[in-house]
Formats: sequence, structure tokens, C-alpha cells
Amino acid sequence: MLQFEWDPKKSNANKKKHGVSFKEAIQLWNGPHLTVDSIAKSEDGEERGATIGFLANELYTAIWTKRKNKRRLISVRRSRDGEKKVFWNKIQNF
Repeated sequence: MLQFEWDPKKSNANKKKHGVSFKEAIQLWNGPHLTVDSIAKSEDGEERGATIGFLANELYTAIWTKRKNKRRLISVRRSRDGEKKVFWNKIQNF
């Protein structure tokens, strides 16, 4: 089972900016979802991953990094058009 962690202040800021808290966002992993383990590196070299899945019947994208055995959430927002396209292409070909 995946474990998650996050900065509570960052979660509150994400809720204000994007309408979803990090606690709500972990629901992305409960339904059909697409995870890419390495999409980019932060300025300090930390690898970032992305997961695209459903929240309230809309596609959202979560950006996270691995910390020990947990996924540390960095940002969650509505998926962009390109991300939606990738999601649907992968799901249909599954």
C-alpha cells in the first residue's frame, strides 16, 4: 500500500490555488490512474514523478517525489490537455 506525506502549509496553499488538498488528492490512486516515475528533476536533483487520475469525475495531475518509502506530494491540479491525452491513450491501450 502506498504511503504519502506532505507539508500541511503547502497542502493548504494548493487547496486555495487548485481547489484540492493533498489529503483529498490521494484518492487519485484509488481508481484508474497513470503514474510516470520520473518526469523531471528539481533544482537540487530530486526526481519528480506524476500521477494522473480522477477526483470528482475530473482528471487531476499530482506531482510528487519519493522520500524513503513514501510519496511526498508537491502539487495537485486539474490535468492539462496534453496530460489528458496521454492518460486516455495509455488507458485505452491497457
